[in-house]
Amino acid sequence: EDQFIADPEYLVDSVRSLQRLGAHVVLDDIGFGQSSLEALVVLEPDGVKMDQRVIRGAATSPAKRRQLERIVKIVNSIGAVTVAEGIEVAEDLKVVQDLGIPFGQGFLWDRPQ
Repeated sequence: EDQFIADPEYLVDSVRSLQRLGAHVVLDDIGFGQSSLEALVVLEPDGVKMDQRVIRGAATSPAKRRQLERIVKIVNSIGAVTVAEGIEVAEDLKVVQDLGIPFGQGFLWDRPQ
């Protein structure tokens, strides 16, 4: 969760080996902080979890929505499945749905006990 991939090239062979064995590789927290678009493009994961900071407020911030749209285009271009983290309000869920993101998680549905 807290690992920074400075140079994702050194992981390519390992990721491909795992995928050949049937494992699904998912990159977490894409869109902010230590995540890397280079890792997304180079590693071609099977799935991507969008960082909650990209999702929260996407309905009210045109800049966030544009950022989310761009990342979704890249994810779709590599054929990965997207999960939106941090969905807390119905308006952000609507943006996620409008962009075709098939999976989501967040406090909109329930808070942990």
